[in-house]
Amino acid sequence: MLTVSDLSFSYGHTRVLSNISMHVEKGALCGLFGPNGSGKTTLFKCCLQLLRHYQGAIRIEGRDISQLRVEEVAKVISYVPQEHRPPFPYLASEVVLMGRSPYLGGIFGLSKKDEYIASDAMNLIGISELADIPYTTLSGGQRQMVLIARALAQKTQAIFLDEPTAALDYQNQHLVWKVIRDIAEDGMTVLACTHNPNHVSWYCDHAVVLGRNGIIGTGDPKTVMSQDMLNQLYCGSCAIRNLEGIPLILPQDVICRSGMVKNGDIM
Repeated sequence: MLTVSDLSFSYGHTRVLSNISMHVEKGALCGLFGPNGSGKTTLFKCCLQLLRHYQGAIRIEGRDISQLRVEEVAKVISYVPQEHRPPFPYLASEVVLMGRSPYLGGIFGLSKKDEYIASDAMNLIGISELADIPYTTLSGGQRQMVLIARALAQKTQAIFLDEPTAALDYQNQHLVWKVIRDIAEDGMTVLACTHNPNHVSWYCDHAVVLGRNGIIGTGDPKTVMSQDMLNQLYCGSCAIRNLEGIPLILPQDVICRSGMVKNGDIM
C-alpha cells in the first residue's frame, strides 16, 4: 500500500530524515515510533505532501504521490491531527461531513450520498448520539472519535493519525486505539504516529522505529520492540516485562522500587 524509498529531507541546512525506506502492507496497522526529534512528524508531512521538497520517492498503491494534485492526495490518504479546535462551533455531524470536501464540485454542494456516508461513518465509530452536539463542547476523546469518523467519510485507502491519544485520559486512550484496531481489521491501511511503546506492542501489526540517525527497526512489533531497541533509544532507562504473556514496557526506576519482579515476569 505505502512504500517510502530513500527519503531525505532538510530544514535549511538541518538534515532531519536521511535515506528512510519503509513499506506498509495493505490493511495493516503500522505504528511509527521514536523519540522527539527523530523525524516522525516530518515523515508524516512528506507522505501527506505537506512538505514537498524532499529527495527520494513515496508511492501509495504504486502511484508516485508527488505527481498527484492536492485533491487527489485527499482521495488517497485521510489525516487525523493530534489536536483540532475549529473557531466556529460546528455540529459534530458537520465536522464529519467535511470529510466529503475532496469530492465536491461545481455549485451543487453536498448530496444525499455525502450525508449518508458521513452518517454511516459515525455509526461505524459508535458516535451517532454526538451528531447534533457542537464539536467545541465535546471532550478530547469525543473530538478524536469525530475526527476519525471524518477520516472514514473521506473514503480513502489509508488513514494517517498523528499522536491520536496524546492528550487523552487512560480510558479514552484505549478506546481510541480499539477503534483504530477495528478499522484496520476492516481492511483500512493505518499509519499511526505515537510516543508510547506499549501502544505499538499491544495494538499494531507492524512497527517502524525511528532513531536520531534513521530507521533502527521495522517489522513485527514482537521482534522490533525489543530490549536492545529500547536501550538504543533510551540508554537503559526502561525494560520489558511480561504480564501473563503480554509485553509491558516500564521505567527501570519503577521496576526497582516495586520489588515485584522475578525472572522477567511481574508477580
